[in-house]
Amino acid sequence: MKTAIKHWRMRLGTWKARQQAKWKLHRAKTLWLSLGENCLTDSILQRHGLKSFSTPFSHGRSNMDYVLALESVHYNGLLDPQNLRHDFIEEKRVVRSTTIVKHDPIYHELHVNGHEFTHHDVLESDAERNSMIRKIQRLEEYRGKKNFVFFYHYRISLDFHLDALIEKAKRFIPFYAIQGKSCDLVIFTQNIVASKEDRGVKYTLLQPHIHLFECATLNPWGGGNDDDFWAKNDEDLVKIMMDRCRELFPVNS
Repeated sequence: MKTAIKHWRMRLGTWKARQQAKWKLHRAKTLWLSLGENCLTDSILQRHGLKSFSTPFSHGRSNMDYVLALESVHYNGLLDPQNLRHDFIEEKRVVRSTTIVKHDPIYHELHVNGHEFTHHDVLESDAERNSMIRKIQRLEEYRGKKNFVFFYHYRISLDFHLDALIEKAKRFIPFYAIQGKSCDLVIFTQNIVASKEDRGVKYTLLQPHIHLFECATLNPWGGGNDDDFWAKNDEDLVKIMMDRCRELFPVNS
C-alpha cells in the first residue's frame, strides 16, 4: 500500500509540474531559446532560469548555415529516415542529417558534419523521434504569436569569422519577427586571454535585434574538462552576460 501511495504521489507531482510549465509558457510574452551551436547554450539558459523549452538545436551540434537551411523549409524532411545516418564521435554513436550539410568554412570542425542529434537517436527510438517532433511543433506554434530571444554560441576555432557569421545572423531574424512580434538574437563567443586580470565581458549592439557578447576567458569552452566545457569556470562572466540580457529583454515583457 505504501509503495502504491508513493507511486501515485510521484505521478501527481509530475503532472502538476507539467501543468505549471504549460501555464507558465502560455502566459509568457517572450520565449528564451537555444539556437546552438551545442549543448552549452541550453545549459546556460537552464541554470539561469530562463529556458522556455528545448529546440532542435538544444542538445546537438549545428551551425548558423544549418539553422537557416532548416528554417527556410520549416524543418520539413529533417526527421525522414532516408535523410539520416548513424555516425560516431570516437566511441559515441550519434545521428546526423545527410541533407542539412552545406556550410561556409567558418565553424569549428565538430559542427560541420551535418546537423547532429548528439543525444537523441531519432532513427531507432520512436520516443526520441516524437520528442523532436514536439520541439519543432512548438516553434511553429508560437511563431508570430510571441516575442523570441534566441541564444547562439559561436564556438572559437581556426576558421572563426565573426563578420561572416553576423551577416548570416541578419537573415535569421525575419523568420520570427513577423505579425508584429519581435525576434532578438544573442551571439556569445570567446576571446582567449593570458591572465586573470584580462578576463571580462564586452557587449555590442551590432544592429537592432542582434547582440554580441565577447567573453575574455583563460580557456576555450570545450574539451574533456567539464568545468571548461560547460563554462562553469567562467560562471561569473556568464552571469554578467545573462544579467545584462534580463535588462535588455525583461522576462515578463
